[in-house]
Amino acid sequence: MGLNICLQRRDYSELPGWDTGRLAGDKEFVALMADLPKIEENWAAPHDFEFYTRPADFAAWREAIADRQWPNPGRFEQMLDLLEANPDCWIYISW
Repeated sequence: MGLNICLQRRDYSELPGWDTGRLAGDKEFVALMADLPKIEENWAAPHDFEFYTRPADFAAWREAIADRQWPNPGRFEQMLDLLEANPDCWIYISW
């Protein structure tokens, strides 16, 4: 099953400059996210499963990313740079 890592604002618009394509390493990154300190919100109705995530500790996320070999070097560092520069932007995983 493929997935897309999207960077979205609360108005559901996507952040320009981020490739939402299904790329190698994305599934592994989503699995890694489960163990990292994060803030999660559900903007939809309470029974929906639309969760939006932001790093609670950018340094911890950067360290975890640096500790692994990724098929697309720099992809997730770019994501963190975009999230830090855009505090109104969140990660949304589209399955």
